[in-house]
Amino acid sequence: MRTEILNLYPRLPVLERPETGEKPLSVEKAVVAGNIAGCAGVNMANKLVLEMLSVTQGREPIYVNHPLTHNDISMQYFIDQGVIVFHNDFSQVPDGASTVFSAHGVTPDHYRIAEEKGLLVFDATCPLVKTQQDKAQRIANSGGTVLLIGAKNHPETESIRGFAEEARPGSVHVIFEESDVHTIPDVKGEHIEIVTQTTLGIYDTRDRIHTIREARPDIEVVARRGNDEEEGDLCYATTNRQESVEKLVLEEGVDSILVVGSQKSHNSKMLAHLGEQLGVPARLINTGGDIQREWFDGVRRVGISGGASAEISLIRHVTDWFTLRGVPIEYQDPVRVEKDGATFAYPEITKRSFDLLRNKYSSEGLTI
Repeated sequence: MRTEILNLYPRLPVLERPETGEKPLSVEKAVVAGNIAGCAGVNMANKLVLEMLSVTQGREPIYVNHPLTHNDISMQYFIDQGVIVFHNDFSQVPDGASTVFSAHGVTPDHYRIAEEKGLLVFDATCPLVKTQQDKAQRIANSGGTVLLIGAKNHPETESIRGFAEEARPGSVHVIFEESDVHTIPDVKGEHIEIVTQTTLGIYDTRDRIHTIREARPDIEVVARRGNDEEEGDLCYATTNRQESVEKLVLEEGVDSILVVGSQKSHNSKMLAHLGEQLGVPARLINTGGDIQREWFDGVRRVGISGGASAEISLIRHVTDWFTLRGVPIEYQDPVRVEKDGATFAYPEITKRSFDLLRNKYSSEGLTI
């Protein structure tokens, strides 16, 4: 399994052994997807806050504009350590406070307000989200229109929209449902390009792009990083995890899927949605403690996947539930290992803020 940044296992409910005389499961084996759990962007965000906590040692609160990642258990861990989520209400943040911008990205207004308040900014925006922000801004700056395929009101979608709208107000049209395609403005003589939220479902994205092309053949689709252009700009962590779920169904023949991830996590919900699209019942769970035995009546093979914001310890908690019941665990080979093992460096704004934070506590005589 992948190296984890945050071990949450000690915080999870103790798994009880099955009662004596309990009917054995019909499950012959549980297969863990090859690509699971914390992606490079999530790992960077978690590592960033853990380092901040190590430096401050409880001497000051750490503010985060939005849940750092969409995982309830890891976020509760940080809250218990003194992290305060201010839900984009900057009136809750004292001037000069240490402030984290979440992995989903923020709008340009956040940076402006942070500068006005003299906040020490630690930017945990995933670099792949930042690429989408830059792309949308470039299109708008060139006088073009951005067709943004993304979940409405999702923080990543809003951050991408924000950068384009700052460059040229009215330059973004958000598409999520198929019906949104029919409301695309009829802009003549103007460059129109598609940008996608990075965590969408592969099949849903292909459907939206296909529908757009049929309705508006003048619209350009530009893919990056060697993606199939029908997948737009989905990040490799999203596509790898979804392809691993496909393999669970098509190659391993699983007849039930458990996805470890929060209900707030769009990429986790897309993994469960993909399982359903492939004709296999799929359930989204937080830990092994959520599992109900009756789910597996008549089931022979269970597939286990995990969203990009789920820590390895949460996956292990689920496999332990099956191990306690005598079910063998197998591990699928990952797809594109070289990409899924990537790490991201902190941006310059974060490096500068760490220097200032460390100097502050060094000058106060606190050993770091």
